[in-house]
Amino acid sequence: PAGELSGFFSVNEEGELLLPRLDETFVRGLTKSELKTLLEKRYAEFLIDPEIKIRLARFKSLRVLSRGE
Repeated sequence: PAGELSGFFSVNEEGELLLPRLDETFVRGLTKSELKTLLEKRYAEFLIDPEIKIRLARFKSLRVLSRGE
């Protein structure tokens, strides 16, 4: 029923998630289940018994350089 709160949302380079009705939420390093719990607590102010579903739409590529002997 809260369609304006649904959609695809990106995490910026500082590890912050910008969501409707919430300020910037720092999410870097959280697992999907930790993020779900965090968002359910934050959205409890606006929604009765919020149910958050999280899916990763795209992974960030990571480059690694290894040097040594």
